[in-house]
Amino acid sequence: MAAPLPPIRPNTLITDDIEVRIVDTNEPDIFTNVRPLWGPPGGRGVYGGTIMAQCLSAAQETVSPSLVVSSMHCCFLLGVSTDTPMVYGVERLFDSPNAATRSICAMQNSKTVFTASLAFRKYANQHIRDKRLHFAPAPIVHPPSTEADPDSWDASRPFESREAYTVHPVPADEAVHKRTILQWVRARGRIPTGRQAHLAALAYMYDSFLLGSVSRVHRVPRYTSCAALRRLEELRGRADPDDISTTVYLEGLARKEKMEFRGLPVPGNEEVSMLVTLTHSIYIHAPAAVMAHEWLLSETHSPWSGDGRGLVIQRWWSRTGILIATCVQEGVIRLNQDTNLPETKL
Repeated sequence: MAAPLPPIRPNTLITDDIEVRIVDTNEPDIFTNVRPLWGPPGGRGVYGGTIMAQCLSAAQETVSPSLVVSSMHCCFLLGVSTDTPMVYGVERLFDSPNAATRSICAMQNSKTVFTASLAFRKYANQHIRDKRLHFAPAPIVHPPSTEADPDSWDASRPFESREAYTVHPVPADEAVHKRTILQWVRARGRIPTGRQAHLAALAYMYDSFLLGSVSRVHRVPRYTSCAALRRLEELRGRADPDDISTTVYLEGLARKEKMEFRGLPVPGNEEVSMLVTLTHSIYIHAPAAVMAHEWLLSETHSPWSGDGRGLVIQRWWSRTGILIATCVQEGVIRLNQDTNLPETKL
């Protein structure tokens, strides 16, 4: 039985949210979260990056420190509540001096809510040893200031992000599958030395605005639609502290969306009503270059959407331009619209 979790603390560092511990010393491959799970204000459940990062943290506890994760393949099965601890069961599928494979079953209330398969390998500095090394170059955009963002609407998150589309604008007539979203992301605070913490922090940040990129490239509003603005107006009239926090958070997202869509044609009859991740795969290319508390650049595009689903591909570069990771995510996307109007693109 897991011990009671400590009270939630505001503005926790990302290393707090990714931390796990062994449930019982007699079961060294069973882990649970150390602190309460974080969910976005106004959201329906736990932020997906939390589960992925804690799974990776648990798996890393069962492999040799000389091995680093090279890929992680995740399936989201059920919604996760912020009120109940998670239990992560790690299965050791394969071990050798140069590689390892782990399977993880994540459970809440005795139900499997998430599964993951992870591959680890002994890392060699391929920049020195492999002359055939190649990687896609980073887009040419200006990195943001190292100073903290004065707009603190998202201060509840243990990481911060800044859009780069104002530096690298997307033409209004660009084909949907060619539209890209550029974003700088970094963890708040400083992460201790060691690859494992930085890689788990990166897994935590992967899920930020990833699936939502499908609606963004279609310019379908999520936070500035008429219905979303009505809900926001209702929240403004409430005095409950949770409602106030949610209002500030949603107002910040609405400002960002309004700025992104400024001057672009936006469908007037559609809004995003649901986004749910189905699968998420992560490939780590250069683990030694991952410094999660420094600015990292992500580029996201959606090669396909349809049948109520969407696919997104995201690449991550270090501030020095090294391609460090590639992510692929598929999820369910639902829109609210007038049924008498033509069928949506999604």
